[in-house]
Amino acid sequence: MSDDHSTGRRLLERLEARGGPVTEIRRPGGRVRLRCADADRLGVLVEAILVDQVPGEVGAGQLRERLEALSRRVDYLPERLALVEHDPARTGALMRSERPHCAGASREYYELRVERNRNAAFRRFRQPPGAAGRVAVPVLLDRETLARLVDDLMSALAA
Repeated sequence: MSDDHSTGRRLLERLEARGGPVTEIRRPGGRVRLRCADADRLGVLVEAILVDQVPGEVGAGQLRERLEALSRRVDYLPERLALVEHDPARTGALMRSERPHCAGASREYYELRVERNRNAAFRRFRQPPGAAGRVAVPVLLDRETLARLVDDLMSALAA
């Protein structure tokens, strides 16, 4: 997004000004928190992007449509996000990498979890070989990609 006043760009400005592992910005469209392991002038090692307190309610059908549109719009990540679970009763959804990255016997994938159609968490996970669980791993995003992703997440959840 080229808008210098976008939420993603403002989040990056705040990250530069304050540094630290958690950066937060509040906008009329909600609050975004960025947890990062490291950042420099080229990119950010992102642990999580958390969007919450988005005002208004989005109906279950509309949420599904918006997330499907988000899947088409976010074509700049190495792995395309796909809607894998939608719970209309709880107005929640789960998106994951359509084709996870496989390195040897382990898999890595993006995950976007939406709860009560007002809160979302974007993270990357690794499922080690033979392990029953998964571990969160940071993902390196260049600054432009991070700003676009934040703006696209905000847009998809806004009422």
